[in-house]
Amino acid sequence: MIWASAAAAQDSGAAAQDAAQESAADSAQSGGITDIVVTAQRRSERLQEVPIAINVFNADALQAGGTSGVEQISRLTPGLYVGKFDSLRPQVYLRGIGSRVFDPGSEGSVGIFVNDSYMGRFSGSLTDLLDVERIEVLKGPQGTLYGRNTIGGAINIITRAPTRDLEGFAEASIGNFGFYDVRGAVSGPLTDGIQVRLAGNILHRRGYSENILTGKHGNGDDSKTIRAHIAAQPGEDTRLNLIVEYQNADLPGFLQETTGSRQFLQSPSSPSYTPTPDRYSDAYNIDGSSHRKLLSIVGKIEHSTDALEITSITSYRRSRIDQTYDLDATPRDIWTFSYDELSRQFSQELRLSSVPDGFLTFGDTAEWVLGGYYYQEQTKRTDHFDQGADSLFHFGLPGREQNIYATDIDTDSYAVFGQYTVKPTDKLRVTIGGRYTHDKKDALIQASTDSAVPPSYYPNFTVNPGKSWSSFDPKFTIDYRFTRDLMLFGTVSRGFKSGGFQYNSTNAALASVVFNPERAWTYEVGLKSELFDRRVQFNASAFYYDYKNLQLPRFTLLPPPAPAGSGSNIISNSAKSTIKGIDTSLVVAVSDELTLTGGASYLDGKYDDYIAGAANYSGNRMIRSPKWQGNVELIYEKPITANLKLRARGDWSYTSKIFFEADEGARPFTSQDGYSLFNARLGIGSVDKGWSVDGWVRNITNKHYVTTIFAVPVSVLQIWSIPRTYGLTGRVDF
Repeated sequence: MIWASAAAAQDSGAAAQDAAQESAADSAQSGGITDIVVTAQRRSERLQEVPIAINVFNADALQAGGTSGVEQISRLTPGLYVGKFDSLRPQVYLRGIGSRVFDPGSEGSVGIFVNDSYMGRFSGSLTDLLDVERIEVLKGPQGTLYGRNTIGGAINIITRAPTRDLEGFAEASIGNFGFYDVRGAVSGPLTDGIQVRLAGNILHRRGYSENILTGKHGNGDDSKTIRAHIAAQPGEDTRLNLIVEYQNADLPGFLQETTGSRQFLQSPSSPSYTPTPDRYSDAYNIDGSSHRKLLSIVGKIEHSTDALEITSITSYRRSRIDQTYDLDATPRDIWTFSYDELSRQFSQELRLSSVPDGFLTFGDTAEWVLGGYYYQEQTKRTDHFDQGADSLFHFGLPGREQNIYATDIDTDSYAVFGQYTVKPTDKLRVTIGGRYTHDKKDALIQASTDSAVPPSYYPNFTVNPGKSWSSFDPKFTIDYRFTRDLMLFGTVSRGFKSGGFQYNSTNAALASVVFNPERAWTYEVGLKSELFDRRVQFNASAFYYDYKNLQLPRFTLLPPPAPAGSGSNIISNSAKSTIKGIDTSLVVAVSDELTLTGGASYLDGKYDDYIAGAANYSGNRMIRSPKWQGNVELIYEKPITANLKLRARGDWSYTSKIFFEADEGARPFTSQDGYSLFNARLGIGSVDKGWSVDGWVRNITNKHYVTTIFAVPVSVLQIWSIPRTYGLTGRVDF
């Protein structure tokens, strides 16, 4: 949780905004913690009144802290872990529930929503945050209020809306690794009743890893984003919003670090290679490249009546990504991997919600939401696994053996969702909700090779798997407000994650295997409190998850004529787990100038039953589920003249040991020991926020840690974190 000035909820009702502003003013006068307004339950509420475990970062906090991505937010959110291969392939885990794969046959466990639009493909989720109003991290299943169901939680990113008055900002940053970032926005009225906000940025960072054979760098960034938001009010009771965003990224090559002298499927006649001791430089036979283009269009119509409010959200997203890199991460010509993916998604959400004293509120003693949702996605992807002269599959033929795995997957999803909240007394609220989801998926999977000599890595085959699933997932919440500053709540809910198809299976039988949905019953009790004249805010939640049918990889040996010992990973519903834990967050207004925030989480996530072939992982810790996470941030702002103020921020975060594989580190290089990160920011600016200049350092101690791995037989490939970065940022608001 971040302390900052109140963020008025985008497109929220005037009454709720006025109430939030009055509450914020009262807090400011008392020197207490300023309220933050959220729309996590599809209405404007004080954060402390929402019976959900939620962390919120508003615009002031994001800007003042220099936060530029979801990955940075994870350091300040107990229970949230974000790892990545690169910005195209994130791994988002919340309270131990997440996804390690990125192929079109699988879905994310944590939903990412941008302006109420679900992001079906994660390839754009780690992009730079541009002109954001706030970010809400909701923990636990989210299905009774959101279009697309999520089993682990939701991350809502809400961008800034147009304003009635002319305003904007310009910001420029420079730093090491050749970093620069230029961004800005302008907002105001276009005509009477129509407002527009334009925002954009250009960002570049030279890669922090080096190919010593060519001198070129990888694992960097080079992206551009532009967004237009048009808001109109054709009538007193009708509001229209259209948001169009385009991103284009041309990224330096992706470079991994190998841990072995011999590589998977390396020919016995090919010489070994010993990697360099420097984790940020090595020899690669290709530099590689990555590209991403993303177009997003969201249209929102809201119409209010005396009885209810009607909301329509129409969304279209098109993404195109391609990537080529050295899969074996050595100068040997063993594996070269490349892929090209085109995804189109369309969704339509129609939602009816109550208004004070409206239909079925019975004298404003109840609140309700009822919605319908349709989601359609088509993804085409082609993967190339090319075997070179140092490969086991090279038989003296000219060129490389080319193996192609092509998928074409169609998803159609229908859902009805809603919840009803009754208020038997002024202090007690009871909420009953539910969601019915029907998913239908079809796939065309084709594998081919140009090898004339068997065995090849892929034989030629075509399969057409398909399946449908339906699920009803209920929710029950009760909350009791002892006072305005103290609330207890309890929730029982069930989450659902759709089934899917295999990725890069090496024969027709395995490629035809369809895995079924995951399901999780969750039980949670929570406390939200403000103490000592609202100068201390303490929130806590304890939870228990009964998590079944986990979609996890299982290594399967291949029959002849495949080489002895070779195999293929398939996803199967091969495990069930129990997850227990506690999340806490704290905000202390130490003085008018100094604020302390902090958070901590304890997570006990174990596989109750997980057998993969001859391996038994039952009782082991779940992957990417640190037992402990914690953070502390100090925020200091003080006027030093009538027109000038000093501001300083420093934060510490800790993540305990992580296992990337289910064997709990039995295999070397498959875990990351616990580590701490320190960041600091110091600057001056005008008291009225007209301008500011800040110097900043991230990862002050230059801690090197592994963000994720790719484990294959013989060797493990590691992806290392970015080293220490530092720079200057100047900003002008008008």
